[in-house]
Amino acid sequence: MLLDTSESTSELGWTTYPDTGWDEVSILDDRGKLIRTFEVCNVNQNPRLQDNWLATPFLYRHSAPRVFVTLRFSVRDCASLRSPSPSCRETLTLYYRQADTQRELERTWAAEPSSGEKDTREGWVKIDTIAADKSFSKVEPSSPHQYQPNRYSRINIKTRSFAPLTRNG
Repeated sequence: MLLDTSESTSELGWTTYPDTGWDEVSILDDRGKLIRTFEVCNVNQNPRLQDNWLATPFLYRHSAPRVFVTLRFSVRDCASLRSPSPSCRETLTLYYRQADTQRELERTWAAEPSSGEKDTREGWVKIDTIAADKSFSKVEPSSPHQYQPNRYSRINIKTRSFAPLTRNG
């Protein structure tokens, strides 16, 4: 296991881009356990400026020839917004980038997209665009980070893998 944040209750140390927009929050998961998560919801932003990236800390792969990534996530139904926005998304795109050090990875992290496309950065390889099978449409005002009712049935779990791995991390 290279990284498991499913039991984490304190700051995860992930990198966000841009620096504003992402919130790291504690919520109760589908098992009723307190966990750390990230959320972003800037649907009022110009769709051309919508560019939200989230990255784990540098992970040494050791001898692993392949990485499996399991994501647990929830998505708001864009149609449930009072004024549906063209910048609202119900999918996420998973990328990876190999590097030998954290410093090498950080140099490419904040670089602007190289091809003019906002979701492409030098050296980052797209694994998949992932759609949610389940979404929520209402956030209870008393518990903004706990999706009610039936929040347990709104957690999506998706696993993807990638290889070959040739660098340290």
